[in-house]
Amino acid sequence: MKDITKLNWIKVISPNEYDLYLDHHMLASWRMCQAHFELLHMRGCRPKNGYSWSLEFGILFHKITEEIYAWKKEGEYDHERLIRRGIELWDGANMDRFREHPTYKSLGGKPGFITMCMQYISYYANDTERLRVIGTEVAFGRGREVWLGSFFVTTGSRYELIKVNCYLAGKIDFLAEDGRKLGPVDHKTRAIFGKKDLSIEYNPHESITGYIYASRELVKKIPDMSHLQTGTAWMNFVQVQNESDMAKRFRRIIIMRTPDQLEAYRVRQLETFKDIFFYLQWDRTATWNTEVCTHWYGTTCMYQAVHRLPTRSDQLVVLRADFTENEFWNPEKEGDSDNGQPVSGNSKTNTDAVQEQGVRSNT
Repeated sequence: MKDITKLNWIKVISPNEYDLYLDHHMLASWRMCQAHFELLHMRGCRPKNGYSWSLEFGILFHKITEEIYAWKKEGEYDHERLIRRGIELWDGANMDRFREHPTYKSLGGKPGFITMCMQYISYYANDTERLRVIGTEVAFGRGREVWLGSFFVTTGSRYELIKVNCYLAGKIDFLAEDGRKLGPVDHKTRAIFGKKDLSIEYNPHESITGYIYASRELVKKIPDMSHLQTGTAWMNFVQVQNESDMAKRFRRIIIMRTPDQLEAYRVRQLETFKDIFFYLQWDRTATWNTEVCTHWYGTTCMYQAVHRLPTRSDQLVVLRADFTENEFWNPEKEGDSDNGQPVSGNSKTNTDAVQEQGVRSNT
């Protein structure tokens, strides 16, 4: 068995039972390149110089939209507050270090970001918004809220059985309902929309299907909402490039999944859970997928400079110089995540919080 003592995404229940908590990014990372998964999730190697513009901007925008909806829910929103908070978050993330990035320029820097947030409020979060948000930043993970299944493996010369329980981790931007359906609302930013049909990109898509699957499980803990259908997700898209016509800058698509599709999703994830556990149990070597070294979500893999070196000793030099080590994803620590994005699990299981919000909003 590989050393798992520092990992937060696997828990030893007993010598013959384990819990595994994996989110979409971890599962996708394993499927794309095991060597990437090993460096990030087994060794905790993260770049010292931070992440890319697109990732940092995505984190920033998710944070401000979370606060916008929280303010609206509590009746505490005003434009001046948004402007102050937007400036504070922008400066705190040091976004001006990307001033030479083409999308930074097309956005218009900090003033353009504030303008985009103001437009967002006018387009999506005004008083006529037909979706009623019942929970924001709904995290699930170590609370065992979303169980995918369990499997058994054998170990030792006596072939003792080991039980492995598999739980999906993640965090839904917003959990909302429209009177008939309940599901996740997710946000995606694009540099520019163009003429591309955005719905095609997310149909099928494991991440959004996982959110729908999780919503179906979470709503079971909210008695007043158990009658709502749970096969729908709403996706709010935002074009980063400055655009005065809000109808061209913001788009919403609806994604729907049938029970058969959700069951197929569960089975697919469970197979990946099994493969990751076998990698741990049998101390397998992580394989490389060189096809994604230059095509990792539209950019180069952050470990490309390591993997292109000819010797192991050369790789270690780069890892020690340019990467931190042992910064492991912790599903119980708020603000941490598997890949630098907002947390995918929390010590507060959030199902109780969602239930409270759902009940409170109906009283």
